[in-house]
Formats: sequence, structure tokens, C-alpha cells
Amino acid sequence: MKKILLKLVLCLLLSSSQIVYSQWEPCNKGLNGGSIQSILIKGNNIYLALYSGGVSISTDYGNSWEGKNNGLTNLHVQCLAFNGKDIIAGTWNGGVFISSDNGENWVEKTIGYENLMVNCIVVKDNLIILGTNSQGILVSSDNGETWSNATPDKLEIDYDVTSMVTFGDGIFCAEGASVYLSTDNGLSWTEKINGLVSQKIYTLNTFGNTIYAGTNEGLYYSKNNGDSWHKNLFLPVRVESLAVSDSVIAVASSEGCVYISIDNGISWSKTTFSQFPTSLAISGGDLWAGTCGGIYLSKDLGKNWEKHNQGLNSTQVTGIELLENDIFVSINGNWVYKSTNNGDIWEEKNEGFNLSSPYSSLVNSLALNKNGIFAGTSEDGIYFSSDNGNNWINKSAGLELDYISSIACINNYIFAAIRDYGIYVSTNNGDTWEETNYKNSFGMIISMTVNDNGLYVGTLSEGVSVSYDYGENWVQSGLKGSVYSLISVGNRVYAGKTSGGVFVTSEEDFEWTSIGFNVPYVTVHSLAVVDNYIFAGTDKGIYFTSNNGNSWELKNEGLMDINVIALKIKGDSVFAGTYGGGMYRARISDFIGNGVEDNNINTDNYLYSYPPFPNPATKEVRSLVYWDTSSDIEQDEIGVYNIYGAKVSDRSKITFDKLNLYSGYLVWNCAGIETGVYMIVIKHGTATRTIKVVVN
Repeated sequence: MKKILLKLVLCLLLSSSQIVYSQWEPCNKGLNGGSIQSILIKGNNIYLALYSGGVSISTDYGNSWEGKNNGLTNLHVQCLAFNGKDIIAGTWNGGVFISSDNGENWVEKTIGYENLMVNCIVVKDNLIILGTNSQGILVSSDNGETWSNATPDKLEIDYDVTSMVTFGDGIFCAEGASVYLSTDNGLSWTEKINGLVSQKIYTLNTFGNTIYAGTNEGLYYSKNNGDSWHKNLFLPVRVESLAVSDSVIAVASSEGCVYISIDNGISWSKTTFSQFPTSLAISGGDLWAGTCGGIYLSKDLGKNWEKHNQGLNSTQVTGIELLENDIFVSINGNWVYKSTNNGDIWEEKNEGFNLSSPYSSLVNSLALNKNGIFAGTSEDGIYFSSDNGNNWINKSAGLELDYISSIACINNYIFAAIRDYGIYVSTNNGDTWEETNYKNSFGMIISMTVNDNGLYVGTLSEGVSVSYDYGENWVQSGLKGSVYSLISVGNRVYAGKTSGGVFVTSEEDFEWTSIGFNVPYVTVHSLAVVDNYIFAGTDKGIYFTSNNGNSWELKNEGLMDINVIALKIKGDSVFAGTYGGGMYRARISDFIGNGVEDNNINTDNYLYSYPPFPNPATKEVRSLVYWDTSSDIEQDEIGVYNIYGAKVSDRSKITFDKLNLYSGYLVWNCAGIETGVYMIVIKHGTATRTIKVVVN
């Protein structure tokens, strides 16, 4: 009876918390894609490592995908490997995670290594071997419980290992322009570079008695265990990824192409692939190519390609615009999408884009004027649609074809910010462009807005520059630092900075004033304002104020990806575009007068926690926690309480594995605790955080 009551209480607690606390909901139907870093194939199962999207798995050979990220506290996954039935995931800045149940749950296995960046993983003789950035090579013989350093003697420990493969009895690793071989599981290494002439080795692969190296100088191969290398003279391109099977070799070049050889590299053909390939894999006679926009399959060795993104909801949203009642979003690697029903369903709109250019899909910015909608790309100029996104034409005459970071329109003027070059202006709807007098010394351009008072440009290091005469003359304003977000609301301009808060200009004297957002170690990427309500999208989530900045709350309930790049308000709805989790939406009315006690954050102190893992727990449970450094979190008041409010554990059972001065893993030793639901309560100055845990 007691267990039944406990289950009822647990169900009520979890269901009520969803109703009360969940503000954001994903709205990604039809918005499919993601940045693929690695592809792992085992029968009909395909495993994808996604940058900012975690791990996605297909059990039907790529026809559909499902994210599998429970316990994966870092979603920047770089590489995957099998160790028997276990899956190993290497992350960027988050170390290694292992799943023993086909991705359903993940457990971190590199505790104690601060900000560990894992580039590659190999498994040999029950050893897990990691190639990392700045930590060299790490080896574990106990499934990740402990690690030892096995970096070659000739290398400094902070060198970057870019690729590793097992080959026969040995392990090959690539670092810089060198290849090293170990025949004793990493205890000693021998440099193997005879004939290998390059400045950078990107990737290694093997098949049969041959080992291949993809370099900035092309493709090299060795048939004698690395003792000598030979360059493939028939492929004069930089090789950043490669896959090998039988006599078929596929390589991905830096120019956005895939080349195929079906005769062991004697002859090559350029496939019809027109995206930037980030990873390749061959399964049977099928060729898979991962890109920053998703995954593609060719069943005829590159002659024809099919996009296989169904259910892959890890798109990187770079911009949001409203055209009448429609919503447009720009996607890195996937052009432009439109929704006509408030985000319920999205439809790809790329008709007229240069689909043969890998640059055209890299859409970085959107803007509207009275004639239609503009889309800025990476190195393929600006596209324009006058028919609600159904058709696009290139409008780039006179425009420097580089990374267009922002577009802004007012009256008959259209301004295009070329990140590394300057500001261009068009007065004829983009038919022709002229460079303004913006000086590159003002800094790299990362944001821009315009209103009746002037044109405002935010830079990476030099603050905001302003032109009051449509780009003829420029002055630097009083706002300094990195300004990632600028928006105009009437004649006011709001600015979001890195570790510097949110600022606004007055309508009279154009001076900048801070509006109370002073959370440390946070970058404000986007802003949305209506009346006294301000949303700030940051790399730690979405902050909200209902009183024009007098107080702020962190509003992340429902967000699976807290790195928010774009925000837009439409009526009572607010839309959020994330770095790797696609689109989310919420109702503004849900934020007003409905705060959550354990999520309210007074700006005097900052405290945030990720979901605990494993959950349910048996022996110990962990949660990644961020705090401000005004006081030492290890001196804070921390306790564990049951659902009746009785304290069951004090600080003696709680420790912190610190990653740096402002983040680390809270660890609760719950061994011996009775089955039930518990709350870990942290009081850090004026901030309080409650972490719900189930002990089984």
C-alpha cells in the first residue's frame, strides 16, 4: 500500500510540475535537420553525433530519427564509438558519456577533467582511448571509471589529437602534421611520417592492408603499417573526411564536394552533392553524408542524393521574421522555412536558391521591407522573395560575397553587414549595392539595427558604432565590448552584450542605460521587447522581465536547448530559435504572475541547475550547477528533504566536483536512502534552487 501511495504521489508531483512549470514547447514539425559530426552504423541502426543536438538514433535505416539524450548534460557531441553493447559519446567541453541501453540513458565517465574536448574515440582490447583537444590521449581500462594519460613523448600534453584508428595490432593517431603508432595500447608511440608532406592531418581511416590519411594537401595512403606514405596524385583537394569500403573510397573536400573512387583511388569522380559534408560513412553499397543541415543518402555512389531528416529536430535557427501572419526562420544548412499556422507546421522554402552551391543553404539572417523578405547567406550573397517566400532571386550585384551577418531595412534603404568587410547599402531593393564608409577598425560586425535616428552596428570587441546619415559618417557610441544583439523598438535601441547585460538608449539624447541585467558569464544573443516585457535569449537560456528590467527571471522550463540565438514576438506568442534544438514557443501571458519559486533568480545572485542523472538513482545522483562567484558555493546552505518537508540529508552527504570557479557537479550520496521523491535545496545568497530526485 505504501508503494502504491508513493507511486500516486510521484505521478501527481511530476504531472502537476509539468502543468505549472512548463512554459516553452517545441514546435518543429517539418523543421528537420541538424549539424552532423559523426555517423556510426550497425545493421539497420544508425547513430548520429550532433553538434548541440546530442545523439539521434534511427532503427529503420535513416527513415526516421529519435533524440536520445537522457543524462547527456552536454549536447555538443563530436564522436561516437561502440564498446561491446555500450555506446560511447565524446563531447566538446563535456567529456565522455556511456550508454549501456542503446542510448536510452547516459552516464558521464570523465569526472574531474575540466572542460574536456573529445575529438575521437577508439576501443581496443577493452581499452577506451580518447583523442582530445589540450589533454592529449587518455586511456581507460575500467569502462571510463579512471583514466591515464598516454600522449606520445614528442608531444606536449596540450596538443590536439584530431583522429585515431585501430589497425592490426596497433593504434594510429594524428596530431598536427604527424602520425604516431602505438603497438602496446598507448604505452609508447613511434612517429610515422616518411613521405607524409602536409601541414594538417584531419582524418585517418583503414581498410584491408591500407591506412589512409586525409590532409590539407590531399589524400595519402600507406600499405606497410605507416613506414612510408604515398600521395594520391589523382585527387588534388583538401580531404577533411573520408570513408572506405572494399574498393570504394569517398572523401569530403573543403570546397563543399564529395569525391568517389571505385578503383582504390586510381580514378575519381565528383558527385552531385552540393552541401558542405562534415562526415561520411559507407554501408554496403550506400553512401551517407552528414552536413550542418542534416544527413543525406546516395544509393548509387553519389549520382543521386536523398535527404533523410525526418524526426531529426536539431536545427540551428539563425533568424526569425514575421511577414503579415506568416513566420519565417532561417536555418544554418537548410535555407528558409515558413509557417502559416503559428509554428504548428513548417515548410521548406528554397525555390530559386542556388542549390548547386553549398554556401546558399547557410542562411545567417533575415529582414523585411515593404517589398518582401531578404535572406543573407555565407558567401552566396543575398536572396530576395516578393511572393511570401515561394520564389527567391539572388540580389548581390556589387556586394562582397562573404558572411552576411545581418540585414536591416528602413524606408528605401537596405543595409547588409558583411562580417569581416563592412556595411553595404542598396536604395533600389537590392538590385545594386555600394559600400558605405564604415571602417573595419571599428571591429567585426555581429549585429545591426536601424531606426529613424540612425544605423547601429554591434561588433565583436569594439562595442556599437552609429551612423546618423545612412552610412556616410560613423562614430563610436559609449557602449563598449561584444554586442551580439541589437533591436529597435520605435526610436529606442536595445543592446545585448557578453557578460555585460542589457542596455537601452533614450529617445532624446541617445545615451546608453543599463536595465538591470547583470548575470555574469552570460552572452545575450537575442532580444524581444513589447511594452514593459523584455525577453533576453542567452547561452544559458531565456531571461524575462515584466517591469522593464527592474527584476529578471530565468524561464527555461521546457527548453531542451538553452542556447537561444533568435527571439520574436507575435501577438501573445513568443518564439525562440536555438543553436541546435530548433524552434520553441510560449505564451507571454503564461509568464506574467506565474513565476516558479525554485526558478526565480534575483539578479544579485545567479544559480542554475541541469536535470539530475541518473534519475531514478540508487547510490548517487549528479546535477550540473552554475552559480555566480560572489560567494563560495561549498559554503552555501544545502539540504535534502522528502515530500513532507522533513530533512533527510545534510551537507555531509553532498559534495561538489568543480569544473571551474562558476560551475561543477553537485553529487548526493543517496545510498541507504528509502525509496521516494526528494528535493535537494540549494540557497546561494538571494537565489534558491530545488532539484527533484527519485530514489529507487
